[in-house]
Amino acid sequence: HDEIGAISLLVTHDLTDAFQIADRIAVMRDGVIVQVDTPENLINHPVNSFVENFFTSVHHERLLQEFRARRRARKTEPSPDSP
Repeated sequence: HDEIGAISLLVTHDLTDAFQIADRIAVMRDGVIVQVDTPENLINHPVNSFVENFFTSVHHERLLQEFRARRRARKTEPSPDSP
C-alpha cells in the first residue's frame, strides 16, 4: 500500500500469509474483533488468553522472524520516488 497509497483487506485463516503480507492483523472470536495489532505485538502482548492461545498454537517464532525480515527488507528498499 506504500507504493500506491491504498489500503487492502485480506481475510485469511493462514497465519503465514497474514504475517508475510500484513502490517496489522485483526484477531476475531465469534465474529467479534478482540485485538488489532502488529504481528509482533499480537504474540508478545496478547490482550487475553484467547489471543495468547491462538498464537502459541502455531510456530510463532518462525512467523515473527519472517515478519521482522520483511520489515527490514522494506526499510532498505529504495523508494520508487528516489532518483
